[in-house]
Amino acid sequence: MKIKSLSATLLLTLLLTITASQHTSATEFYLQGSLALSQPDGGSGSDLELTTSPRLIAGLAFTPNISAEVGFYYLYSEQDAEKEDVVSQYLVSISSQDILIGLKGQFNINKRIAFYGRGGLLLWNTELEVEENFWDIIPGDTVSEDDRGVGYYISGGMTIHFTERLYLDTYLSHHQRNDIFKDDSDYPIDITETLGGVGLGFSF
Repeated sequence: MKIKSLSATLLLTLLLTITASQHTSATEFYLQGSLALSQPDGGSGSDLELTTSPRLIAGLAFTPNISAEVGFYYLYSEQDAEKEDVVSQYLVSISSQDILIGLKGQFNINKRIAFYGRGGLLLWNTELEVEENFWDIIPGDTVSEDDRGVGYYISGGMTIHFTERLYLDTYLSHHQRNDIFKDDSDYPIDITETLGGVGLGFSF
């Protein structure tokens, strides 16, 4: 709960900072939301399911081509099937609440279409949950553990304006979270995520 509160507080603070700054040197403030189809990979035959993940980004354009951005991203996925060993059956799920802080550069084709690239820091807060069932002989149990750290993200995409302020955003992204649980385990986890998304944006 403390980690969730910290993430929400950080996001709110950055959003307020961007909003206040737009009245000085900035040329444009924008807000966009999207839904991505994501394929996370935890390595070691994790077999995580393809999933859908929401993303919210707020940006401040200092020039027509360069912007500073902050965003929030949520991932949830689980193994595509229950695994088993000689003792029990188990199902592993992973969730992550991430703050994105980075820059965006874009190239305008015309007044309606632009191509862009964005990237920066991925402040991840990741939880691993294991649900174990002892063949229905004795009651099962669920164990969870969370960790947080800093990774990175890179993305490329295209925007198409319907009006002067409303636009469609399509993109491909790569998210990287390394050494999850490195302080608690001899076998830390790296989660690599490849995703493609589509959403709507609005500039103010």
